[in-house]
Amino acid sequence: MWKKRCIILLLCGLLAFAAGCAKSGGAAVDAYAAFLRSDEIRANCRVSDGAPGIDRFAYFDLNADGVPELLTSSQAYEVYSYRDGQVTRWEWASFNPMDAAVDVLQNGAIFSEKSGTETIYSYTTFDANGAPTTVNFAVTSAAPARYYFAGAEVTEEEWQARTQDYFAAAEKKAEVKWEQWEPEG
Repeated sequence: MWKKRCIILLLCGLLAFAAGCAKSGGAAVDAYAAFLRSDEIRANCRVSDGAPGIDRFAYFDLNADGVPELLTSSQAYEVYSYRDGQVTRWEWASFNPMDAAVDVLQNGAIFSEKSGTETIYSYTTFDANGAPTTVNFAVTSAAPARYYFAGAEVTEEEWQARTQDYFAAAEKKAEVKWEQWEPEG
């Protein structure tokens, strides 16, 4: 009998947690919608032609807390979060999507690749408070290739060993539904 009560209590607790997350997620999306209509988005962001605003936006839970983050794409790729009734920008090295390929991964990480005289890769994860942890690694284009991991030159073998998990994660891109931003007024 006590096992049934424990299971029922556990299920009730999980349902209450899920309902709280859904409620927070709905409140976040409502707050993001108001933010996207605000003057702040025009004042702080520029679209690809230089006009105020963003090109597109999406919602995705990057830190697995049950509340989606707002992702925006313009001349920079930005992440906003909803906490304590406020929309705040997460501080991290945002990327210009016109200069680098930027992908959201299934595990909530953001992976970017920028090619030039060297190919620079960045793998960023976020903790529950939105603090980023970024690992950068690169390989030069000119022969003989030089390999870098976390700012230090390494051998090709060491680079392969250290980067294989990041590249494996980068193969698992998230299904993010981007929407065109339509400015009001």
